[in-house]
Amino acid sequence: MTKKDILIAIILALSIAVLAVIVIDLLSPKPAEVDRGFLEEACGPLRWRGVDLPIALAFDPGTVPWADTVREAAQAWNEVLKLEAFRLREEPRAVRVGSAAGDSSHGKTILQWDASCRIVGAQVKLPALPETRVGRLNVAEHELGHVLGLAHDGSERSIMAPKVGVSLRGTILETDIALLRITFDKEG
Repeated sequence: MTKKDILIAIILALSIAVLAVIVIDLLSPKPAEVDRGFLEEACGPLRWRGVDLPIALAFDPGTVPWADTVREAAQAWNEVLKLEAFRLREEPRAVRVGSAAGDSSHGKTILQWDASCRIVGAQVKLPALPETRVGRLNVAEHELGHVLGLAHDGSERSIMAPKVGVSLRGTILETDIALLRITFDKEG
């Protein structure tokens, strides 16, 4: 083999390695920090596959004050969907529920998805505890709605309204329930 042949082989091997890194990056889950509207134009609504249910929820240290409220919110979703969407248990793929450091008023849910636009993981960050039980339950149900794949809803009474209240109880709307039920039944 000549030096030229060796150089060509090295360049070819490096090109294949770079291409492999690009493909792996394209196929690996991405956090939902991009504009969700842009993503949903390409993919449709982000959803779990029905076979991924129930979604495991596990608490990070420091979220103990939220535990009972998140448990109650998970049960509310399970009841309205008439299936076990959430289960509180520690496991490697569990959705992590933690604290939103520095943000005292809003929760945040970060979704991860695969190349087929299916949700494969999530992380929930909860704010400092709202003073009222209703406020805590609204925030927990709202963030778990995002975990399920729901976007914000324009209805003031919806639990998926962009801002949930701390005094007036939000509602999981029938339209949300129907959309999720259809998706899970199809994929189930």
